Amino acid sequence: MTTYVRIATVKKLWGASPVEWMRQLGLLDVPVFGAHMNGVDWKDDAAILKSHGVVYAHCPSGGGAGGGTQPFPEALGAGVATNVGIDTHSNDMIENIKLAVIYGQARESLTKDTSAFPMKKPTIWDAVSGVTHVAADGLRRPDLGRIAPGAKADLISVDVSGLLVGTGALPPEPLNNLLYAHGLSVRNVMTDGNFQIMDGELVVDDQENVARRGGQAVQKIWGLLEDQDWFKPTAR
Repeated sequence: MTTYVRIATVKKLWGASPVEWMRQLGLLDVPVFGAHMNGVDWKDDAAILKSHGVVYAHCPSGGGAGGGTQPFPEALGAGVATNVGIDTHSNDMIENIKLAVIYGQARESLTKDTSAFPMKKPTIWDAVSGVTHVAADGLRRPDLGRIAPGAKADLISVDVSGLLVGTGALPPEPLNNLLYAHGLSVRNVMTDGNFQIMDGELVVDDQENVARRGGQAVQKIWGLLEDQDWFKPTAR
């Protein structure tokens, strides 16, 4: 509700939706990624977003587990370039790919009959495209997001045939098995030709040291929040 109230306020003050106002100010003339976009008017704003190459950054874990869905099906239905991103609650990219498809398909199925906008049921192919070449194209970087001559040697490999994720054999449509995978299914990560993870192990630094330093940083933040009573139970 808050999002739509703010949109109404912007329209009242400036006579235009936030998207149209940004266009008038020239803010869409550079590469733009818009996260969440729960308040976009897909009927009137989609054409502006498309013409300026704006990328909708869908963050399926942005609201936390069970935190609601985002307009992934609407963006796809409107033909707006859409990628899948991470917004703090989960740093597992494979998990977010999976959530994007699952949440998106549920949203499309439950709201398509009452939606005022065209919708497209997301597929695993939509999500994988979103985390690879769609994001790269939005950055105007043809050397990223694809396996091609002249592109950066940024590669990952994911085991989709092992236990829990697969059946012990490579499936006919391997991407579908990403719906049962997670970050620990990633076997190798290479950026610009340099291995970050090899055979499932972090190789650019000592893994336990990284975890320990991360834990210390988070504990410091938790301590600051505790001093401000952020963890104090509240009456419901």
